[in-house]
Amino acid sequence: MKRFITEHRKRRALSLDGLWQFVCDPEEQGIALGYEKGLPASAERRFVPSVFAATPDLLGYEGVCWYERRVFMEKGTVRLHFGAVMTDCTVYLDGEEIGKHYGGFCEFEFVFK
Repeated sequence: MKRFITEHRKRRALSLDGLWQFVCDPEEQGIALGYEKGLPASAERRFVPSVFAATPDLLGYEGVCWYERRVFMEKGTVRLHFGAVMTDCTVYLDGEEIGKHYGGFCEFEFVFK
């Protein structure tokens, strides 16, 4: 069931669809390189939502990838909703892990303050 929450002056909604920074991490060195705090300047820009492996340069790639999107939010409770990810993900906010999800192609969300 898809749950839509309408925007209200007390509950703003912001879609994060669009261009995100993107880096493949075939050696799984992202944490050692500090990717959870920010991707390198050499990161590509890719549209989200999309399937990264559908592009010719990544056809057949099944490794780790990192996405980054910078947003500014007011203080308060935040609901971060994902339409789906491929297999599993770890989500960071300001370099701190806020949650993990396992299970491809299903919606999930994190609620935090």
